[in-house]
Amino acid sequence: QLAASVGMGGWGFFAQFSVAIAEAEFGFEERARQRLAVLEARIPPSFNPPGRAVLWATLGDTVRAQELLDRALEESPTSTFLLTNDAPRVRAAIAMAEGRPEDAVDELRATRFERSSIDIPYERGAALLAAGRPEEALAEFQKVIDWIGIAVADSRVALARVGKARAYVAMGDTESARDAYLDFLDFWSGADEDIPLLQKARSEYEALPGVRG
Repeated sequence: QLAASVGMGGWGFFAQFSVAIAEAEFGFEERARQRLAVLEARIPPSFNPPGRAVLWATLGDTVRAQELLDRALEESPTSTFLLTNDAPRVRAAIAMAEGRPEDAVDELRATRFERSSIDIPYERGAALLAAGRPEEALAEFQKVIDWIGIAVADSRVALARVGKARAYVAMGDTESARDAYLDFLDFWSGADEDIPLLQKARSEYEALPGVRG
């Protein structure tokens, strides 16, 4: 069924790729891995190599991510967007997968096009939080939450709300953490209960001092 669903050309590939991203970010890593593997067998090589590289790195396959980045750089060695936005994102994703969050922060500091999407501030926030810099992470997550427009439906708006709560926990601000978790749980009040991210966030909230499960 999945194989058939991706045999529909560019928009079909894009839709399935977007689903794979959401699956990976919401905790369904194996589903995302299977979906992406099917896509890789059917999509043209020119279909968003940097985006595929970021997703493969997120799923732990840093070798394939690096291969896709190398191919993109070979094919478009003078692309300003690739050199100053996509390539740093891929390298940062690889660094995060390899447990090097400070290197990820350094890579994302070099980007130039972050105002064009919420990816950079979210990814920078995640890297800063993993690097033990929650105050800076909080500011990046807030940029995502405050984004105006169609991005309100982006999966990373939800992820940023969880990131904000976790940043407050890391800062030792339990009251703000409770409020941030409740904000996320309200934001996702209609979400399916089996989503790992939702379950984990609720568990983290209930583990806070003064919260009764």
